[in-house]
Amino acid sequence: MYKIIKAQPFIIEGQNGKYMIPAFNSLSTEDVKEIMELKQDTPTEERIHILKRFLLKFAPELESEGLGDVGYSQIFAAYEREQKLGEK
Repeated sequence: MYKIIKAQPFIIEGQNGKYMIPAFNSLSTEDVKEIMELKQDTPTEERIHILKRFLLKFAPELESEGLGDVGYSQIFAAYEREQKLGEK
């Protein structure tokens, strides 16, 4: 039996506001195409730029927080954990 559980959006609370990234299972293939194409051997710089583009697609105001590449990577890692991506 497969049980569909409604995933909640991911909320980021910053110094300049709150930002929302939709639940992963509510996104279209176009929304997640670059993320789904990442491989283990994708160069780190390219990987981080893809993750940053993904986050800014849904929360462009996040740029006002003045984050570096590592900050975007950390936010995506938290999103990935909360949305249970990669779990079997």
